Amino acid sequence: MVKGKDKRVNEFQAHRRKRKSKAAIAGGGVKKKKVCKNKDKQEEEEVAVLPKWHKRPESSRVPDLQLPTSSKARCHRSEAAKKNAHPKFYKMSSPVTIDSGHSVIKGMDMHSEGFISTWAQDGGIRIWRLRGTNGAMTSICSAHLHECPQDMEWHPDGNRLFAAFKSTGRAQVGYYDLSDDRFRLLPGEPHCTGLLRSIKFMPWQVSGAPCFATGGDDHSVVLWKESQEHWTSQKLYNSHSSFVYGVAGAAHKSLIASASVDKHLRMVDVVSGTDYFCGKFDSSLLSVEFNPVDPNLLLLTGCVEKKQLMLMDLRYLDPESLVHSFGWEIGENHPRVTRQFQQCWSPDGWYVSTGSCEDGYDIFDIRYNNYLSTHSVHGTKSGVVKTQWHPVVNDLLISAIRGGRIWLQQII
Repeated sequence: MVKGKDKRVNEFQAHRRKRKSKAAIAGGGVKKKKVCKNKDKQEEEEVAVLPKWHKRPESSRVPDLQLPTSSKARCHRSEAAKKNAHPKFYKMSSPVTIDSGHSVIKGMDMHSEGFISTWAQDGGIRIWRLRGTNGAMTSICSAHLHECPQDMEWHPDGNRLFAAFKSTGRAQVGYYDLSDDRFRLLPGEPHCTGLLRSIKFMPWQVSGAPCFATGGDDHSVVLWKESQEHWTSQKLYNSHSSFVYGVAGAAHKSLIASASVDKHLRMVDVVSGTDYFCGKFDSSLLSVEFNPVDPNLLLLTGCVEKKQLMLMDLRYLDPESLVHSFGWEIGENHPRVTRQFQQCWSPDGWYVSTGSCEDGYDIFDIRYNNYLSTHSVHGTKSGVVKTQWHPVVNDLLISAIRGGRIWLQQII
């Protein structure tokens, strides 16, 4: 009886070892030798050890990241974040609140040297300079324009601030010169009618001179070029069937991209004058922004719930092959108006900050295929027009609150 029982036990143990060996081969595991001590003898048993990631679901795995040198200091928590399906973010410091002097802020823009411009609903503009990270933000100058600008953009030299107005008003585009404290209007009215929704300087030059593009309600995109202290305009195309809400320029090619309410994204090569891409998406497009580090990545803003922000790779020119989409839920108590509140890339190209008409703003991490925001900031008591990352001071966010305040917050 005893010998038969020992035989069955030995057969069971051999069968068990065989099953574990097969599981190790199927799961990519490794084999280790373990010494089991018995009273009578010592025997060696092979134990299959499965890799750690095998215990987690496939959806929570995040591939290894090749971080640029400038981002290693801020992304040292990436290893810990890989273990979670939803990414974690740093803590935010308490906000430093500054009174902008505007009753209602319409927009904000920032220059690479640290100059900040804000403009109001009544046509007033103010230019700021940040002195350190403790909220020492001083006002350099202020002016009052004949009407409220729809959009403003800094000249690359940092001495002029360009503004876009209604095309049916006194002028379409003008600029404020900081050197002599004067506002000048550019000649010509290439846009037919309606508002000029967007103005954006290109990261490349035409004939060695800076240039910018504008898009408006007349369904057209216009390129403005500087030549011997004079500006000339050239209508590139008016093939959109609705308002053009966003224009942008690619850094690696002479491309101009335009996003329209007609659900189309169009890119044109300015040098050759040929169409580079034209695709239709599922919703109206309200803005377009190229990644500041990777020129192949393009951020689009749409209107589909949980997919308002769409990340596109220019190496795969197909609206169906987006890298991924993320956004927020739309409810009765939490409406979102993306058309009035702008999005902005972080300098390292990892994060996207977006304003809202709610009590705060959101930050998204493009490395995670999750529609949820990485971090949400609340307590502004009114809508956030724009949250922009400071180009000089690391990890500093400056938010323009619609109620007339400016917030400064730093990532701890």
